[in-house]
Amino acid sequence: MDKKFSIIVPAYNAEEYLERCIDSMANQDFLYDEYEVIVVNDGSTDGTLDLLNNLCLKYSFLRYVTTVNGGLSRARNRGIEEAVGEYLLFVDSDDSIRSNSLTQIYDELMKEDLDMMLMDYLYLDSNSNPLKKPLSIGSYTNQPVDGKEFLLKNKYYPMVWAYAYRRSFLLENKLEMIPIWHEDEEFTPRAIYFARRVKYLPLVFYNYFRNKSSFMMKYNENSYFDMIRGMESLECFRQESVVDPHLSLYFQDLIAKNLLKSFKRSIQWGTPVRIQQQMIYEMKKRRFIPLPRGKRGVYFLLYKYVPIAFIYYYRLRLRRFTV
Repeated sequence: MDKKFSIIVPAYNAEEYLERCIDSMANQDFLYDEYEVIVVNDGSTDGTLDLLNNLCLKYSFLRYVTTVNGGLSRARNRGIEEAVGEYLLFVDSDDSIRSNSLTQIYDELMKEDLDMMLMDYLYLDSNSNPLKKPLSIGSYTNQPVDGKEFLLKNKYYPMVWAYAYRRSFLLENKLEMIPIWHEDEEFTPRAIYFARRVKYLPLVFYNYFRNKSSFMMKYNENSYFDMIRGMESLECFRQESVVDPHLSLYFQDLIAKNLLKSFKRSIQWGTPVRIQQQMIYEMKKRRFIPLPRGKRGVYFLLYKYVPIAFIYYYRLRLRRFTV
C-alpha cells in the first residue's frame, strides 16, 4: 500500500524522550501500513539505538537509519531521501504529535491540493503543562494562496515542524536545509516562496516541549554566527531567485529582523560585549544592516559609525523593558 505520510524524526542521544515521541505517532486514526515513521539516528552514543530496536518490534510503521553525527539539518535531509510517503511531517525527537490528527491533516492537504500547510502547536513544559505560546500568528483566510502571496500577507512560524509538505514539491525544487543552527529561519521562507498552493489550518497538532535538551535551553554563541550565515544564504537566494521588487524588499526586511532578533537574544542571554562586537563585524562584512525599514534613523548611524554605542543602546533598552 502507498504511504500517505512519512514522518521524519532526527534523533541524537534521544533515549530520554524518544519513546514518548514514537508512542504519540502510534495513537493515530490511520492504519499502520498507511504511514511510516523514519527515525534518523544521528550518531547517538547513548541507548537510542537499543531503544529503536525495541520500538521497531512494537510498531510496524517504524524504521530507522543510522548516520555519522552531522546535526539536525543533515538528519532531516537524509530523512527526505529515505521517505516514500506522499506528504512529509518533521517531528523533533523530544516532542510529540497530537492524537488522531493525521486524517484531518491528510484530508485538508488532498482537498486543497497543497504543497505546504501551516498548522498550530502547543508549547509545554517537561511535565506537559501548557506554557504561553511564543508567537501569535493571527487570523488567516481559509483559501489556499500562492506562496509568494502568503509571504507578503501573512505572519507565519519559521519552525520546519509546523508544516506538512508534499514530498514531490520538496524534491522538484531541491529544497534542503543547510547544516547550521537556525536552519528553519533560512529554509522556511524559501520553501514557502516556491509553493504553488499553501494555507494555514488552525489545527493544534504538535506538542513542543521545553526540555533541558531543547535548542532554546542550550543556546550558545555559535548560534548567533549561524544566524548570520543563514541570513547570508537567504540573501544569496534573494539575489539569485527573487525578481518581484515587493518580495525582494520583503526578504531584505526578513533578514534584518532575524539578525536584530538574534542580536537582542545575545543580550538577553548575557553574551559578552566582545562577542557582540564580533557579530557586528561579521554582519558588516556581509553588508548587512540588522534594522528593518522604518526603524533605522539614529540606530543606523550608531551601527555604522559607533557600533559599541549601538551595543550599549540595546543593552540599556532591553534592561529597561525587563526590569
